[in-house]
Formats: sequence, structure tokens, C-alpha cells
Amino acid sequence: MSGDQALQRPDRLALAGVSLVAVFAVMALAAPLLATHDPALIDAMRRLEEPSREHLFGTDNLGRDTFSRIIHGSRWSLGTVAISTALIMSIGVAVGTAAGYFGGLVDEILMRVVDVLLAFPSLLLALAIAGTIGPGLTSVIAALVSVWWASYARIVRGMVLSIREREFIQAARGLGASDLHIVLRHILPNILAPVAILATVEMEIADADLLITSGGVSAGAYEVVKDAFSDLGTVSFVKVAMQPGGPQGWGRVGAVPVVTLPGNPVSAFVSFEVFVRPVLRAAMGMQLPDRPRVQARLIADVVSPAGKRQFLRGFFAAGQVSQVGGPGSHLLAHLARANCLVVIPEDTEQMAAGDTVDVWLLEGAP
Repeated sequence: MSGDQALQRPDRLALAGVSLVAVFAVMALAAPLLATHDPALIDAMRRLEEPSREHLFGTDNLGRDTFSRIIHGSRWSLGTVAISTALIMSIGVAVGTAAGYFGGLVDEILMRVVDVLLAFPSLLLALAIAGTIGPGLTSVIAALVSVWWASYARIVRGMVLSIREREFIQAARGLGASDLHIVLRHILPNILAPVAILATVEMEIADADLLITSGGVSAGAYEVVKDAFSDLGTVSFVKVAMQPGGPQGWGRVGAVPVVTLPGNPVSAFVSFEVFVRPVLRAAMGMQLPDRPRVQARLIADVVSPAGKRQFLRGFFAAGQVSQVGGPGSHLLAHLARANCLVVIPEDTEQMAAGDTVDVWLLEGAP
């Protein structure tokens, strides 16, 4: 497959996500057609009924049809979130881009406005604005937008400052491109993906105890998760001396802990087993470690990269262990056939058949 074809191939996961959101959006818009009952109709004789053909999701404590109420309620929920997020992102991206790209007096004025807004607790300021405007959904949206755009503006400004001096921007200026052309064609496409990630996190972070991501943390260009969280200044990214699972990140977004795992499925699995799973079990007061750890004799020779602790996929039986497949982090089928992880220390480059190794048993191990 050529490079151009690879770039044009759609991301299946992204397509699936967009399709799911589209389905919910269509259901919300078509609520009057899809609802089986009047969502406000009270029927005291049919209180708290179980799901049935007549009431797909059952009824509530007043006998109202739950399915119809969810469908109609989603119009307000999705509509409010969509409008608020779109306005917040639009204002934040516009202000942050202008401040970062033009700098000087423009930057000073815009960032001082942002500093003033960020000096107040966001929720209290939003409540004060909503109370001043008056009751109603419009007041709520106006209050949210008036306060929350400032944090996006500061983050976008940092992204633009790091991009505007890159070679492709200098080349565009050298070719006589206007500021508007550079912003629309070169800067915005490079910051929208990280901003979209931050918007998604902002919408869900209030109800989260822990945020775990996978992918977008390597050392290559356009690693959107790394780009998004790096500008917050609260999440650190390092290369851990292990294979698979080198690039990792951890920190906080607000008060919520964040762990960023590698994108390869095997790397993500091993990183989760080594770092995340023990922490979750400790936080829940569960026994540590829960994966049985035993020693076994190698059936065949194995090699390991110098200076890295390697977690080989293996198959354990009767006190012996054999390597399953190669060490590559993309070999998901080999992980599916393994029932253990074989741990090779970072100071060991080769082990011979018959040597004793540490083994972490997974589900299905005898």
C-alpha cells in the first residue's frame, strides 16, 4: 500500500465513534417519531413496570414511559452540550490562535483578559453570570461559554507558539502566504485534534475517578494525546526501559489522575498489567499481587535487548515455560495464545534453555 493510500484510508475506530454519535443525534432529532408514548403522560396504574413490548424500558414512579422520556430528554442534553462545546471551542481557538500567532500587544491584551477570568473559580463565576442574566437554558449556555473558553484559549496559545516557528510555517511565509492563509491551512489543522481531545476530556472528567488513554504518546509527529496533555503542563511523558510498552505518560487533569498507555495493543496490555492494574487493586483494597508469580525453567533459548526489562508472551505448564511468538508489540495473536508473561531482567541479554525465569501467570494458566 502506498503512502498516499495509507493517508486516505479512514480510521475504523474513529468512523465507528462518529457513527455511534450520529445514531444518537438522529434519535434525538427524531424523538417525536420514535417515542412510543407521550413522555409527560402520567399513568398511576402502571408505576414502575418492567420492560415490555408496550414500554420498552419500563415505566418510572409516576407511570411515565421511560424510553420516550429518554428519547425526548436527549434532545436537550445533547443539544445543550453540543452548542456549549462548539461555542467554547470556537471562541477559545480564535482567541488563542490570535494571541499565539500575532504576539506582542495582541497577545498581552487577550491573555490579560484570560488571566482575569481564570483568577475566579469557574463554577462560581458561571453561577454568578447565570444568576445575573436570569433563569432559562440560554442563560446556562451563556454562563458556561463566558467562563470556560478562557482555559482553551491559553492551551491553544501554547500550541500555536510551538507551531508558528516551525520550518513549514517559515516556508509558507517565504512563499508570500498571507497570515490568514497560514492560520487556516497550516496552523488550525495541527491544533484541532488535540483541542478536540481536550474538549472530550472536559465533558467527561467531572464524573471520572481515573482517565486512561491508549495511543498518541510516541515520539513521532502528530501524537495528538501527547500534544494535548503536554500543553496542560500537568502530564509527563517518558520512555520506560521495558519492552513492549516504552512510551508512557501520567499526571493529572484537574483533580483526576491520568495514565496514557502506548497504542499497540500488546504494549497497552503489558503496561496496564505492570503499572495500572496493581494501583487499581490497591485503591480498592484488594490483594496484591493478584497475578500468581512463579519461577519456571525455559524450554528454549531467549534473547532480550540490553538495558530493558522484557515481558515475553509465554506458555506455562508443569514448571516449564516456552516463548509464544516473537517480541514484537504488534503480535496480538501471540498474546491471545499465551497464558503468562515471562520477565527477563534489564541486565540480561540472553538466557539459555533450562535457566530459571520469573513468570506472571494470566487467566487460563494451570
